Amino acid sequence: MVSCSMFIVNYWKCVKIDSTARSAGKAPAIQSDGWRYCPYSGCSGSVPENSRHCHQCDICIIQRDHHCHFTGGCIGQNNLPAFLVQIVALFGMSFTYCLANFIYIVTHETPGTILFTVISPI
Repeated sequence: MVSCSMFIVNYWKCVKIDSTARSAGKAPAIQSDGWRYCPYSGCSGSVPENSRHCHQCDICIIQRDHHCHFTGGCIGQNNLPAFLVQIVALFGMSFTYCLANFIYIVTHETPGTILFTVISPI
């Protein structure tokens, strides 16, 4: 249950947290240290030097990791920690589900069936 809650909360954070270059603050009017020009139409202006343009979102993302189709946006500097916790929670939910199914099958299987003879140490 905790993994499910962690997954839902961090999925919401991944979707809502802004990692675009707009979240870096007001761009300087002229090129200065730490800023560069992005020629693509979605940005067409100064963006932080550590940002990369995403062609699916058509905007620059600060420290862009990848475009995630599951969350419907880019994973960047601001939402990467929430994305990683979301992945760990998803792994935890999957592991718990598989373990619960395994325990159920072992405890409820009738003797003499194929599965019971394969798993049983007797």
